[in-house]
Amino acid sequence: MSVTRSSSKLFAVNVANAGIGFLAVTVFARELGPAGIGAFFLFQALFRVLESGIDLGLNTAIEKRLSEGSSRETMLGSGIVLKFVGFLGVTVLVLAFRGPVNSYVGEPVAGLLILTVGASQLATIATTTLRGELRVGETAVLFLANQVVYALLGVVFVLGFDTGPVGLVYGVIAGSLVSFLWGVTKLDTRPARPSVVSVRSLLSYTKYNVIPALGVQVHNWTDVLIIGLILTQADVGSYEVAWRVAAITLLFPNALGVSLLPQASALSARGDRERVGRLISNALFPAVALVIPAVFGTLVFAESILGILFGPEYAAAALVLIVLVAGKVPEAVQVVVGRVLLGIDRPDLVARATVVAAVLNVGLNVVLIPRYGLVGAAVATTLAFTVGMVQRSWYLRTEVAYRLPVANVLRVTAVSAVMGGVLVGVQSVVAVTDVLGLVGVVLVGVTTFATGVLVVPSLRALAFDYARTYRRG
Repeated sequence: MSVTRSSSKLFAVNVANAGIGFLAVTVFARELGPAGIGAFFLFQALFRVLESGIDLGLNTAIEKRLSEGSSRETMLGSGIVLKFVGFLGVTVLVLAFRGPVNSYVGEPVAGLLILTVGASQLATIATTTLRGELRVGETAVLFLANQVVYALLGVVFVLGFDTGPVGLVYGVIAGSLVSFLWGVTKLDTRPARPSVVSVRSLLSYTKYNVIPALGVQVHNWTDVLIIGLILTQADVGSYEVAWRVAAITLLFPNALGVSLLPQASALSARGDRERVGRLISNALFPAVALVIPAVFGTLVFAESILGILFGPEYAAAALVLIVLVAGKVPEAVQVVVGRVLLGIDRPDLVARATVVAAVLNVGLNVVLIPRYGLVGAAVATTLAFTVGMVQRSWYLRTEVAYRLPVANVLRVTAVSAVMGGVLVGVQSVVAVTDVLGLVGVVLVGVTTFATGVLVVPSLRALAFDYARTYRRG
């Protein structure tokens, strides 16, 4: 399946996932309040950090080695064994610190934390194997099933049985198990007895990729973990709700990045760096084309988005939302560039950039959160990601020749600015006070942006070319 086809398929399902997840978070945030949803977000932060302690770059290593096409069964079996060893270590760690874990989250969740990590690792094995088989698009339905089960069971437990944040954890565990069981039925590769050679091959890749893998979690959860230590669970809830809204803008860049790694890996294994260069050149503009208009839309309606959808107590995080959405522009570029670097077997370069960005992220959060609160956390994360993007882009330039789509980025920025002006005009005439009104202004923004793209010849040509490529598959 081509990068265009698979990334578009993932994007379509990611839109559905985002819609389901957004609706679920809206319901849960209103039902539980900032403190209750904040406790769940702290649980998620711990869960993801522990997962990264098992992964240590292993997921990408398995995907990379499977995509190369040799000894797939043995490679998968070796990867599973390494994951199991990591899971045992995490289990011992959580049991040893179950008291502090429960106290930090504010709920008795230590045992559930172990179950959640285990279930998620099973689901990850299925999706990683499919990616390694160059069947990225087929992972889409697994993500959708996971999200649907989580959302439905979360509603049942939280609204039906009044379980509080713990009910959302039950949904997460069940979603992962469904994703795993469904994924297993799709796999062509079955695990075989591990070998020393395969284990060494995986570890040789993870020794550099471990840092990028940890870096993702540092970026995603450092701010939340530090907010939880310095501020309150309610602050965690408000900040993470803003983060979840901002994350919607990365749906397509993430789908594109997932599709790029196995394709870049296969091309690089054949020594075709020229086609890798064309791959990245063609991917950079689509990665940011939908993020930039989101920045302008958020500038106008950030307070309305949070206040109307989640409740008036969340509207105070409007500036946080604006900063986080602006930070998704460099993050979108970093997602694409970083995945290509991993695909061409240069995790060492990604590791160097990750160390710099991670240290900067932690340091800035520690300095800025006590002084500026949630806005400080957003600024720290955005600055760290911008530095990481610049460094990764420079490293990729030393490996592969590619073009930056500067002219088209400027054009789409101009179109987005016009859209923002239209939205300001709408806001001055119409008071947006409910969900229907918010949907209406979003449709006005989308229509204005789409019209602007069609008016500009180069952007129109790119849009039509992408649509034709998708239909060809």
